[in-house]
Amino acid sequence: MSEKAAMSEKDSFLTDSLLLTFQTRLNVSAAQNGTLSAIAGLMSSIERGLYVQWCKGQSLASLKNNTIARYQIPARYFNAAKASLEGKVRSVISNLANSEDSYQRRIKSKHRHIEKQAKALNKEENPQKRAQLRFGLHQSKRRLSTLKACLLRIRQRLENNDPAICFGSKVLFKKQFHLEKNGYFGHSEWQQDWQDARQSQFFIIGSKDESHGCQLCALTQAKDGSLTARLRIPDDLTPRDGGNPTKRRERDWGGQ
Repeated sequence: MSEKAAMSEKDSFLTDSLLLTFQTRLNVSAAQNGTLSAIAGLMSSIERGLYVQWCKGQSLASLKNNTIARYQIPARYFNAAKASLEGKVRSVISNLANSEDSYQRRIKSKHRHIEKQAKALNKEENPQKRAQLRFGLHQSKRRLSTLKACLLRIRQRLENNDPAICFGSKVLFKKQFHLEKNGYFGHSEWQQDWQDARQSQFFIIGSKDESHGCQLCALTQAKDGSLTARLRIPDDLTPRDGGNPTKRRERDWGGQ
């Protein structure tokens, strides 16, 4: 292969496979933060609604038109919610598959351990030590049953394609049943944390054929080096001027 061809192949590889990730911190006012929180709340509600319908057997693609009309959002916002949910489902299913492998290994290991305990028990003649070994063997068999039960539940979820997603985390959800132990003075205080956790972020999707790579959110740099993030707000969240909702509204945030 010639040097020119090799360089061309290398450039093609970098273009096709290299992914770059950027992050910045926005300087936002209280009003701007409220807008971002409102978008996060809306997107969280949409994503949870899509998940409920998906669990009932509907395809996410079939929900697009009704969701757009109901929440008055651009199609790109629906695509973002759909992509976010699909990512969560794939992640959970992938983790379940890894857990299945892990439990299979642990069950095999426990079987070997039980065999060794049984052999040691058969060889032991001291009554006191035999009692200890018998108790240890009993506990190992109980643990083996627990592992098998866990493996069965994981396999059932994989077979049914059931991610059982808890938006806000199962750990935080269970804290409401032991409020004082978890540092809460009342249920309303826990509920605020629960709502914050369920709508703490939102995802925006773009495309290489769109301006700045995304029609909903774009980061631009000024001559002084400062950055400005421009975000298109869903119609349902825009303020009403003269009684009519704004059809399109964009807001700018300064960055650093």
